[in-house]
This record gives sequence, C-alpha cells and structure tokens, in this order.
Amino acid sequence: MAFGKYSFVRFLLIIVSFLCIAPPATAQFASLNSDPLFRITLPPGNPYRPSGTVTYTIGEGSPRALLRYKEVTIKVMQGEREILSVPTDRLPIRFKWDTTYVPDGRYQIRVVVTEKNGVEKIADYCRADVSNGPRLPEQPTLRTALPLPHPKWNAATIPSKLAGGETTLSITDWPSSVPDTMTPIVYVFKDGIMVNTLAVGPNPSGGDREFVINTSDWKSGTYRFVLMAADLETRREETCDEFVATLGGSGTKPATGLAPLPKRDQWIPRNVPSNLPPYPTYEPGASSGEIEAVKKKRFEWVLAVARSVGDPHPEICAAQFAQESGWGEHMSGVNNMFGIKASPGEDATAKATTEWDGNGQYATTDYFKNYTSVYQCIVDRCQRFLKRPHYAKYWTARGSSAAIQALYDGGYCTDPDYVSAIMNIVDRQQRRVATR
Repeated sequence: MAFGKYSFVRFLLIIVSFLCIAPPATAQFASLNSDPLFRITLPPGNPYRPSGTVTYTIGEGSPRALLRYKEVTIKVMQGEREILSVPTDRLPIRFKWDTTYVPDGRYQIRVVVTEKNGVEKIADYCRADVSNGPRLPEQPTLRTALPLPHPKWNAATIPSKLAGGETTLSITDWPSSVPDTMTPIVYVFKDGIMVNTLAVGPNPSGGDREFVINTSDWKSGTYRFVLMAADLETRREETCDEFVATLGGSGTKPATGLAPLPKRDQWIPRNVPSNLPPYPTYEPGASSGEIEAVKKKRFEWVLAVARSVGDPHPEICAAQFAQESGWGEHMSGVNNMFGIKASPGEDATAKATTEWDGNGQYATTDYFKNYTSVYQCIVDRCQRFLKRPHYAKYWTARGSSAAIQALYDGGYCTDPDYVSAIMNIVDRQQRRVATR
C-alpha cells in the first residue's frame, strides 16, 4: 500500500492522538464521575495542598444504592502505589487523613467500587500535594517528659482496719504546680491481681488530698493499696507509696519500704503458662465446617483464659474477641484480638480503621499494639488496659449488659452499635451452651 506525502502525515497524527488520549496503566478502571453517590467533597482551605489532618466527605446519594456493588474502597495512591486502603459499607462517610507524617509528593484519593462481576471502577478522585519539608518520623514522638511528683500516704489516715464500709484516706506532698494531665491514682491488689482502680485527682491548691473508698462489697482478705503518680498524656506511671490492710483486720505499713510495682508491660507475662492448652488453629485448605468448629473452640479458649487471669466478665472478653478480630481471623495488630491501640514507642501495626464522632462515621488510620502471643494480649487487656480509671465501673458492674456499657461509656470504642453487637454475641453463645 502506498501513502502520499499528506496521507502519511495524517496517519502519524492519528497515531499520536490515540497515544495521547490512551488510558494510563490502570486501564481496567472506568470513570463513574457522574454518579453523585460516590462524589468526593473537598475539605475547606486549600484542598489540593493539605496540611495536618484533612477530612474528605464521600457520597451524596442514597446508601441503598451500595447494594448494587460488591465492595466500595477509599484508597490513597502515590502513582500506582497504594498507600492506604479503607473499605466501607456506609455512605456518606467522612474520611480523615493525617498528612503530618506523610512523605512529600503528589497523592490521589480515589473512591474505587467493585461491581458484582468483580470489575473495579474509579467512581471519583482528587489530587493532594503534600509538602511537609524534611522527612518526619513514622509516628509522633513523646513530648519532653516532665518529672512526676512523688506523693505519700498520710500516715494518720491509714486505717487500723477495713470494716466493710466507707473509709477516708489522704495523700500528701502533691504539688499544685503540675500540669493538669498529671494525677494521683490508687491501684488496689488482692492475691496479686488488681481488683480496683481509684482516680484520686490532683488538689489544685496543693497539700493533702482526701478521698473516700467504699469497701462494702469487698470480699474478706488482705488488700494492697499502691499509690501511683500518673501522666495521662504520656501514660507514664511511677510507684510512690503503699500500705496493706486486711478487711476486718489491721492496716500495716511495710517496714522494709516499697516492693516495686512492675512497670507497664512488665506486668504482662512474656511466657505462656505450660499448662495452658494451645490456641485453636486450622490447617490450610480446611473445610468451612472445620473452620467454624475452630472458631467456636477459640471463643471457649478466650473465655477460659479471661476467667483465669481475673476478668470479672469473661464472656465480655470472649465476645469482644469475636467482634474485634472476626473470631481470630483478622487481628488488628500482631496477636491483637481486641483492637488495642499502641502508645507512642510501642511495637505497633498501622492499619486502616473506622471511627465515629459527633458528626458520624469516618475512616482513618491508627496504630495497633503488637503482642508476642494471644495469651499476652488477653492478660494485657485485663490486668493493665482495663485498669485505667475511666474503666473502673467495669469491675463493679453487675451483669454482662452493664459491663459492656461501662466500657463504652469509658471510651473503649466509638461505634454507637458496639454495645448491642457485643450483647448479641453473648446471647447467642449462652443459648448455644444452654442447648447442648
């Protein structure tokens, strides 16, 4: 075939035009920008040059339309590299992205829908140019640690006995010139297990600080009252003073001084007890029936371990395991059954998650604590994490419903449906046991 001079030039122009409008490497994606269901509403200010935490609102249509799709995912991309992926089953949704520790560069926020036949399409997208200057650390660093105060028990108020009613105690040497985040806390131990936490609260004017404890429903025995100084911002704690008292007996102050209370994670056993049955697992290729049987055994295993380490509501612990980890199939961090967040400096796994606030649901990323074993995770939850003052009502709650409500009220989670979800699992398991 022969081409004339102008025909050949026209042919080249057609080829160049085709290459210019050809889709990029993600040609399998088809745009659905006309569908308002997935439209991205940009944050205020300069949305294309975000700074700090920015919020994108996604979706304007009816959530019922989601039923047409297999999956909807919010993705943050740098080029064709996926930085973050957050699946959602609700729209509209607010997606929060903290750009403070993100390397400089151009990013793209995409709403990707997967149709019933498995075909993925980009429903909407927007760009974001991040410019933080020099590369920052992966996680926020602790502020400069201030020295903690060291209060003492007021010897005059140490009870000669615990009579099973209200007792007034007093601490001294708590200065007034400390940040509001610092507070005295009392941990009460019985037989080596923490049974109560009392958030005393600082005295703004300094000097002695009185508070009342009620031992009406305490069991007889010897109790150890450990006075701690705590910084709620950095989560530092230091042992300051202690005394022991027997319910119905006499209180005594140890003559040899303090027996140091273990620090933070040193409370948590590093080794699994030799007499503990192994955590139930299944082999690759197991049938669905075998997998379901293992899930039930896992629930019973967590229930037994929670009971053995002193959880007053082991059924709540097991139900939280089922809810938070999908019966052990989807841990938030390494061996993290309960979605426990990591403190700065702790070994952690970064993972996409969904939270709720006063304006509804939003997607974000958080750091979840890693554990050496699932047993260690259960012990940490019971003997350290839930001993924080805002969960104190969990230890005195009567019944499963009151216990999980105490955790929710204390800020354990933000999902407004969390209490009902946990109670549904508890009720189902109790019915299953009753019909055996």
